[in-house]
Amino acid sequence: MITTVFIDMWGTLIKSRVSVNEYFAYRAKKVAELLSLEGFHVEFDDVYKTLLQVRRFLDKVRSFTLIEIPLKAELMLFLRDLGIEYNDEGLLDRLADPYMDPYINLTRPIPGAIEFLKKMKARGIKLAMVSNNLHGPSLVKVLRNLKVYSLFDAVISSDRFGLRKPHPSIFFHALKMVDSTPLETVHVGDEEADILGAKRVGIKAILFKGAGGNSITPPDLEANDYKEISNFIESQLMKKYQPS
Repeated sequence: MITTVFIDMWGTLIKSRVSVNEYFAYRAKKVAELLSLEGFHVEFDDVYKTLLQVRRFLDKVRSFTLIEIPLKAELMLFLRDLGIEYNDEGLLDRLADPYMDPYINLTRPIPGAIEFLKKMKARGIKLAMVSNNLHGPSLVKVLRNLKVYSLFDAVISSDRFGLRKPHPSIFFHALKMVDSTPLETVHVGDEEADILGAKRVGIKAILFKGAGGNSITPPDLEANDYKEISNFIESQLMKKYQPS
């Protein structure tokens, strides 16, 4: 019987309202504005190019090591590569908001996702957010803005935990946080890290393809929308009443 649902954030609960290029251009604009206010002369094109280069490099490191590199470390490398020298460590904190601005203001919930969470909660299902995320506070802010934060029994962000999906430890940590077992749990996500990570620890894995999700590791279910996911979980709940 299913008692618990884990869910991914990006590409599963939310997605960008704009293209990838527009998303990073907006980020570059916000970061460049803050740096100018701080007294640094920077060109938009240089900021944009450096942001992309640093993100691509660090994402390779993240993927290879499964160790999360948090926002502050990413900003340190960004400033170094941009050629900015600074003595005030508070600059990194002040850059956090403009850097994460598009994550908060240029995203929207995927159709059916919020309704799905509410339905699961009404059925007594425990909910946990399990997200590869470099800035937990922004993750929480988006959940609060969507008015779903209170629905979750646990919110696990990789920047706070230290390791990323598909590392088994983050899934075991989530299970411990909600006092559940792998056999009682379903994980919903949109990429290989979600499916491989869940399957490694014995958790049923649902690949959400509604926002372009894909995985090499076969999931227990491929779903194009949340109605399919809800029906699958409902079928698992019904097993409670089937005679053995």
